[in-house]
Formats: sequence, structure tokens, C-alpha cells
Amino acid sequence: MAIDDVKAFGEVNRAAPGDTTDYTYASLVLSRNRSLMVRHESDMNVRADRGQYYTLTTTPATGLAGHAAPTTLDDTKPFFWLMSNYTASDGKRVYLDYLRTWVTAAGTNGTNLRYGIKVDSGTTRRSSAGTPMTANGVSAQSSTAASVTAYAGAIVAAAASTSSRLVTHGLIRTVINVVGDQYLFKFGNADQIPAGIPTEGTLQLSASFACPPVVLGPTDQMLFHFFSGSQSAASSHEIEVGFWVA
Repeated sequence: MAIDDVKAFGEVNRAAPGDTTDYTYASLVLSRNRSLMVRHESDMNVRADRGQYYTLTTTPATGLAGHAAPTTLDDTKPFFWLMSNYTASDGKRVYLDYLRTWVTAAGTNGTNLRYGIKVDSGTTRRSSAGTPMTANGVSAQSSTAASVTAYAGAIVAAAASTSSRLVTHGLIRTVINVVGDQYLFKFGNADQIPAGIPTEGTLQLSASFACPPVVLGPTDQMLFHFFSGSQSAASSHEIEVGFWVA
């Protein structure tokens, strides 16, 4: 057998290859230098280049007020809600990358500021209120839209279904939040960056929190909650969320 007889051939293509069903054969995709293009799920540059990466943002320098007194993790009072509108026939899933907030108003009387993240599936959980957020692709070369719906603010949600589950939760501060605080929640990242100042202080805090991966299939939803003991008036936040679809 000649050496040439065992060469592998594929298609050079920067764009994302078309989806195939499970357990079927498909052609290989090559990079422009003819090396095998391996899809690294964590490589955001690859996702962006293929038109699969999106961000959700609020109006710059405009905070959104949350609920007045979410003193516990209340299923009906999320601050952020995201739902996948893809169907089973689409074969697409939504992968959360990060969620980041900036505090623009501290609220009143809050202590032990905490967060909680839940996932649910089925009928739309959002009942009313909140500000809609539009997903924008980060690649100017792609016009592919993401089929998701998202809201942030004082969202009124229906009761959790039997599919609801708590993904993660944690403590952000032992005191009320401070205007200028920045909180970064990174999904699928096991490394947590420690805060640069004591979390019980009154200085601005910039902190990162490691969260498990969150994957949304058809009709799946993610609900992000802030809650704080003794809080009696709402805090406000800007928010930005990054995700990809594959």
C-alpha cells in the first residue's frame, strides 16, 4: 500500500459545519492550513468566529431595579431569566459562559447578600415585569440570530415546576452591597478568583464566582436570583450575559 493511500481528506471551511444526527457519519473539517479542526467547546474565539457566540446586555450606565425584599431564594422573584426557544428538531443547546453585574444602587438594610441559580423546563416561567434583553452575535461577519428570550429586573415568575433544580448558590457579601461592586459568575470554571478586599467591608468589591456548567435544551430555562436578609428596598444592577449555541 502506498503512503498516499492512507491520507485523510476533508473540507476547508471557517464556518460551523452543519449539524448531523447522532450515530451518523460526517466529513472532517480542516483549518485553512489543512490541519484537522478540532472543536474545543471552551474556545470562545472559535465559537465567535463561527457565529455561535452571543451576549445579552442592558442599556449602558442604566441599572435595573430588582425586587424590594427578596430575603430568601424565592422562586417567584428572579433578577434574570433566560429561556431557550429551540425545538428538539433544531438539535441546538444553549451553553452559559458568564453572567456579570454592576451595582448601581445598593438598596436598603440588606445583609448577607447571596445568589442562587436554578434551572427549570416546560411552560414559560416568566409571568410579567422585567426588561427584555436582546441577544447580539459578537461576530460582525455572522447574521445568525439566537433563538432565546431573556429578561432582567424585578421579574415576576410562576411557581417552580417539578423539573426545577438548584444548580448553585453562594455568599457574595456579609453586608449590604456597595455602588460600584462588580460580580462575575463564570460557568464551567472550577477556578474561583478570591476577592481583593474583605467581603464585610464598605469598599467596592470586584469578585468572581465559579459556577458549574449550565446547558439549556428545548424549553429549558435558567433563573438567577439575588437575595439578602433584612432587605427592605431594591438594589439595582447593570447586567451582561455571554453564551454560545451549538
